[in-house]
Formats: sequence, structure tokens, C-alpha cells
Amino acid sequence: ATTREMGEVDREMAELAARAEITPEAFRAQVAGGKIIHHLMDTDSNVCGMNASIYDAAFVMPQISRSAGNPRSLVNITIRSYMFLLGNFFFQTFILYMIAQEEQVMDKFAGEMNLCNFGAEIQKCPDGPNCIGPSGTNYQN
Repeated sequence: ATTREMGEVDREMAELAARAEITPEAFRAQVAGGKIIHHLMDTDSNVCGMNASIYDAAFVMPQISRSAGNPRSLVNITIRSYMFLLGNFFFQTFILYMIAQEEQVMDKFAGEMNLCNFGAEIQKCPDGPNCIGPSGTNYQN
């Protein structure tokens, strides 16, 4: 675009901002927000099109929303990204807890989960070896 075309665009933006009774900077921010919303929303499936990580979305979306004047659709995307972030933190904490619990249980049994042989030689009971069950009860064949 030439300098002359840019001047015409700036003049047109200033006129539109004056009609909306806002500053040209705020008008440009709202136009940029509209372009971001159009880019993020897939019109066919109404799905947010961010393919980066949850952390990126939770960090960037509030800034974009604030810069665009907090339109409702960007605020909703921001809230949704924070909900996904909290769910992600909960899921990671749960997984770490389960791994720690498994380590505690497995360490007590030296890595062997199947330590119970109660009833393995029940054919030889009540007089054979290993015929004492839980709480000292005797197996009967």
C-alpha cells in the first residue's frame, strides 16, 4: 500500500471512530479484536481454532481480550481457557498422586503385587503346609 492509500485508510478510520464516539486507538483495537475473533472462530463448527497449548491460551487470551475492549466472545474464550487450565492442573495433580500412591504400595511389597497364596494347597489341608488362612483360620478341604 502506498503512503497515499494509508492516509486514506487512517482518515476513514478516524471518521468511523468519531461516529462511534471513541478514540481512533480504541477503534483500531476493536477492529483488531474483530479480526482475531473471525480468525479464531471456525464458522462451520463454532470451535476455537487455537492449536497451541493450554498454557499459551491461558496466558495470551486475557491480553488479547483486554486489548480488544473485552468483547463478550473473547471473554468467553478467556474463561474457557482458564477452565481448561484448572482442569489440566487437577488432572496432572491426580496423576501424580496416583503415581505416588502406587510407589508407596509397591515399595512395601518389594515390587511383587501377588503375595497371597491362601488356598493354593487346599487339597493337602487341614494337615498340610500353608493351611492357615486370614486371621489364623484353618483351611478345611
